[in-house]
Amino acid sequence: MYSEKTKIRYSHLSPTGKCGLLSILNFFQDVATGHTSGTKYSMHNLYAQNRAWILISMNVEVYRYPEIDEEVTLYTYPQCYDRIYGNRCYKIEDASGKTLALCSSVWAFMDTETKRVTKVFEDFSELFECTEEHEMEFIRREPQLSECGKV
Repeated sequence: MYSEKTKIRYSHLSPTGKCGLLSILNFFQDVATGHTSGTKYSMHNLYAQNRAWILISMNVEVYRYPEIDEEVTLYTYPQCYDRIYGNRCYKIEDASGKTLALCSSVWAFMDTETKRVTKVFEDFSELFECTEEHEMEFIRREPQLSECGKV
């Protein structure tokens, strides 16, 4: 499990005066990027190989929105990789270790040149240790085709 600490800043606040949902989602994105940074599958290295992770679905539960100047710890870990999909979990805790937010997400591995999903590299699960444990249900939402056959 990878973790980073951060402090809630003014720019993270919503009109309610607390950290907003958009900032929480950005924290999830940032901690996942931090997890892969410095590896052969960092965001920049994937782009150089015409590959990217595309978000399919995200299940988020927020128990408490953090306040300005509050220090929080962001956690992320991959749950599994399956052919073209990857499941990733996130968690935010306050300084006392109380869970503020949980998230489970499903991603598809994309070839950015062909614009098609492609097989996940075989050594992903070796580089980013997967765990079967997770605190939230993964919900894979498949795109629905319209009557004319387009998404």
